[in-house]
Amino acid sequence: MDPTMVRIEAIPQDVRRRVLNYIINTKGVKPSDLGYDKTYLYKARRGLVPISDDLFKAFLRFIDVEEYARLVGSAPPTVDATPDDAIRVIKKALVDRSYRNMLFDMLRQAFGEEFREHRTSWVVTEKDIEEFAKAKRLERVNEKTIRDLG
Repeated sequence: MDPTMVRIEAIPQDVRRRVLNYIINTKGVKPSDLGYDKTYLYKARRGLVPISDDLFKAFLRFIDVEEYARLVGSAPPTVDATPDDAIRVIKKALVDRSYRNMLFDMLRQAFGEEFREHRTSWVVTEKDIEEFAKAKRLERVNEKTIRDLG
């Protein structure tokens, strides 16, 4: 899983220790794979030293969200998306057609019919109708025709 998407600070030491033991015992990850000394990991696994945010980020790369949820009982807390994130996604979709198609597929999958409705329906306000009627009057369209269109 991508550690940048997880709110690391919200994960308590006992959960960190459970995940660390899982990736070492079950997945066979070695201290060198994590970039840490085996003595430090020995102490961290036994609760003698706290598991740092950096170490936790290192071993999150070896587990997926489903494994984490099975092990802990819930998915990891995620970082909230910001408007800047949305803008970056849109900018990339504007220049990369395959990315755009993937984004649309994901939106359709996540929002279903609601996503399709946004493409085929519009919200028309009273102000919009008034401006339309005003524009048609300027074009000298008959009042009865304007009423029939509205």
